[in-house]
Amino acid sequence: FGSANYTIYGLDAKTGKELWRVTTQQAVMGAATIHQGVAYIGGGDGKMYAIDIHSGAIRWTFDELKNYVLTRPLVYRDKLYFGAWDTYFYALNLSDGSLVWRWNNGKGNPKLSPASVWPVAADGKIFITAPDRYFTCLDAETGKEVWRTKEYKVRETVGLSEDGKTVYSKCMWDTVVAISTEPMGDEAKGYEVRWASHADFGYEHNPAMPQEKDGVLWVSTKNGLLLGMDAKTGKVLWRHKIGNSILNTPLPLSGKECIFTSSEGTITRIRVR
Repeated sequence: FGSANYTIYGLDAKTGKELWRVTTQQAVMGAATIHQGVAYIGGGDGKMYAIDIHSGAIRWTFDELKNYVLTRPLVYRDKLYFGAWDTYFYALNLSDGSLVWRWNNGKGNPKLSPASVWPVAADGKIFITAPDRYFTCLDAETGKEVWRTKEYKVRETVGLSEDGKTVYSKCMWDTVVAISTEPMGDEAKGYEVRWASHADFGYEHNPAMPQEKDGVLWVSTKNGLLLGMDAKTGKVLWRHKIGNSILNTPLPLSGKECIFTSSEGTITRIRVR
């Protein structure tokens, strides 16, 4: 994990003993993705790091970013995918960190970057959302746009179904939308909306990713509200008010149990009766 004190740490998971540390040039606010013994994590110093989790040795760094990384990068096939607050979304080779492609939404404003979203992938495609309120599907190999829509006012959230056939996003006003990852539906649009459910959570801009487990979609909000939704239909199964602060991306343990953190400084484990 990274820290605001310009450091990336590796700890023994059983004892908490520090195994190694990597010093960076700025705060590290990105989340780590671990794949085959390597941790991939972005820093505030405009770098993406690949670190051996056993020794702390740096395998490679990519230093062509123009601003900091906040997201959790995605490993898909032989590449690493992530956005930064520099208007770009990147694809790097896992083996050496070399640039494969980068994509821009056509705007030069860094505030509209696809940087907070945790990208997901299915069927050879990458799915992202951004503050420009577009839902975007990119070809994983080339970075070319497959489809791009502003039909629903999404912002910075995306989640993938357990079977890989549906992507979800929480919209800015009361709605959660589910779109097929498969090439079907309206040819003019290039995508098919499986459902769009009015979930009655009000105005929303919290970049917490909706997560599916055992057919239940867990959705967290900026105002302390946690929702359980039927992943197939979008029906709201239950609502539970935890507090009045931001609930971060949930970690479902099953369709009835979940762990999450909040900006109030709490870690909560909840079970649905």
